[in-house]
Amino acid sequence: LSWNGTLQFGGAHQFTLQSPAFTLDDKGIQVSWAGLQADGGGNINDHSYQIKLRAPKLEAGGPDPVSGEQGKALLENIQLAVEGRRSASGLNIGSGSMEVGKFHITDPSKKGEVELNQFGYTYQVKENGQFVDLALAYKIAGIVAGAEKKTYGPALLELGIGHLHAPTLLAFDKSMKGIMCAKPEQKQAMAGEMIGQWKQLSTELLRNKPELQLKQVRFSSPDGELQAKGRISIDGFEPAMLETPQTAMAALPGILQVEFAGQIPEKFLMSSLRGFALSSARRQMMQEGGGEIDAGQMQTLQEGAEQDARQKIGLALAQNYIKQDGDKLSIDFKFGKGQASLNGAPFDLPFLPQSAQAPSAQIGADPAQPGTPPSQQ
Repeated sequence: LSWNGTLQFGGAHQFTLQSPAFTLDDKGIQVSWAGLQADGGGNINDHSYQIKLRAPKLEAGGPDPVSGEQGKALLENIQLAVEGRRSASGLNIGSGSMEVGKFHITDPSKKGEVELNQFGYTYQVKENGQFVDLALAYKIAGIVAGAEKKTYGPALLELGIGHLHAPTLLAFDKSMKGIMCAKPEQKQAMAGEMIGQWKQLSTELLRNKPELQLKQVRFSSPDGELQAKGRISIDGFEPAMLETPQTAMAALPGILQVEFAGQIPEKFLMSSLRGFALSSARRQMMQEGGGEIDAGQMQTLQEGAEQDARQKIGLALAQNYIKQDGDKLSIDFKFGKGQASLNGAPFDLPFLPQSAQAPSAQIGADPAQPGTPPSQQ
């Protein structure tokens, strides 16, 4: 392992870190590492930094403990990048990413292979006036799995937390560092004070209208593409609302706002429900019969699983939990100011006090009326 770096009198610094390639073969276990290189730098004055790491290949193999067959795993083109600086508010902001060009694994015990292409994550912490926004994304360009080598992807998950009060976050950071750096005998004495301080800081964060965001979910399969997005926000919070669990539950409907919309191919949902039903039925039959399932029994189980899946989707459509949109099934849920709607129709949320819900959001006693939860029927 070698490191080479320089530090300038003006505060700037840079470095290079290298790890040599090596191979290992011991008792049937093989490991091949193609080396690593990291480059970085920054400036002490503004607490800025940049790091980039690259590893071309890691390959490993070994025998299956049961069958003795050789299994293999391969990682190619591993990259890591991080950059950041100290913001005007005193918080560390910046961005980073990690990506693996290819991950391939052969599992001899299951007679299958799995390959993931261009997968990894990115994150970003950015300042917006007195507030901080956080963004996190996971992505996979493609997945190849199974003996049939079915292809899935791309897949994407984007999350965010918005409108976090920067001065309050900084106070949280200082509080955490204070207790982490304290001597062991001091930590217990500080615990009670810290809990009270964190409660006060938490209420300050809630007062500044934070928002949890499901920016985007996308997943492609041979049966079509699944999509979803949503958000949860709080508007109008006051510390007095947290005096007791009862006051919190009573206040929640008035300050909570929720939106969620999703779409899934009907064929994809049918396949998933059918698979779950078939797996459960097979397990139960094997436990009761104590033997292998013959072709006739399997046919019966498959027909039952198909019928079970169709019944579940049909019931969800009849109750307006989902709606038909061509060859896709979709859902659209909204909640705000005590009123909820599902797919455009008023929807009763049984866990909220009836007094907290506006009359337009309350469903009548008719059990057949769309939007009535099963718990009310």
